[in-house]
Amino acid sequence: MDTGPSHLTFQMSDGSPIRLSVIVPAYNYGDRLQQSLTSVLAQMSPAEELIVVDDGSTDNTAMVIQELQRTWGETFSYFRQANSGAASARNQGLRLSRGSHVLFLDADDELMPGTIQAVCLYLAQHPETDLLLGGHLSCYMDGREKVYRPILPQAKVEKRVADYLVHKRISLGHGSFVARKSLFAQRPYPEHLRQREDIPVFAHLIAQAHIGCIDHLMVRVNKHSGSLRHKNFGMTEGCGDFIDEVFRTLPPACQPMRSSYAANRYLSLFRNVLGAGDKETARRYFRKALQLDWRQVVRVRNLRKALRAWLSGC
Repeated sequence: MDTGPSHLTFQMSDGSPIRLSVIVPAYNYGDRLQQSLTSVLAQMSPAEELIVVDDGSTDNTAMVIQELQRTWGETFSYFRQANSGAASARNQGLRLSRGSHVLFLDADDELMPGTIQAVCLYLAQHPETDLLLGGHLSCYMDGREKVYRPILPQAKVEKRVADYLVHKRISLGHGSFVARKSLFAQRPYPEHLRQREDIPVFAHLIAQAHIGCIDHLMVRVNKHSGSLRHKNFGMTEGCGDFIDEVFRTLPPACQPMRSSYAANRYLSLFRNVLGAGDKETARRYFRKALQLDWRQVVRVRNLRKALRAWLSGC
């Protein structure tokens, strides 16, 4: 099958400075990509750019891009690379981008109407903002919808990082935040990770950024069975290297929470392997979580999840 050109550039030509770069990494989401990109193109002005990084798709992604070109003209950039993972695709998008701030959008999600205008207005009024948090709408296959509103993080770095990594009070996901591009130069996506590669980056952003919140639902997150975000790639892998990566660039004040975060990670692995029917490994992960930080294990939320996983695995 003809996969199309490897690098097409369709740029706004009026010479205006780019204030916001929307980057969409895509891998085999040809059936959803047109809807996702149209949600961005419909609200762009010459002060924004859209960059699509095709991570070696084997479906009809290139054909979708060509159809969008016929409809929208020269208004976005398309780059195709050999399959290297989501982290690599996002880093490539960053290298190609020209905006002062960046918004990442997953190829199966949609930008909500008015998002670009609301974000750019806020940044113009608050130029000191490094990280802008917005809300998101989760849409499930059975028709259910759930709204998530942003919470302004606490002032102390260690408390807001703990609220993200340990207490899960801060919800951060692609499409629902905009970050200053220079922050990613300090902490690019770790390309050796083929899953959860966003967590080390998000933790770094929360630790380093001057943060603002906007009362706007920025993205529609489509929950579906084919979503790559729900795949358990290497779900039984050890935690050590991953946790090292998460804490590698965090300030000293955040390092004491390492054991608590590791305990939560082992609890997650406990639930995953239990769901796969491996009770012996599940018990080992549960004991490891207890050793690291028993307080995380006995939290009501974690106990409820553990009990639900155990009963479903029986």
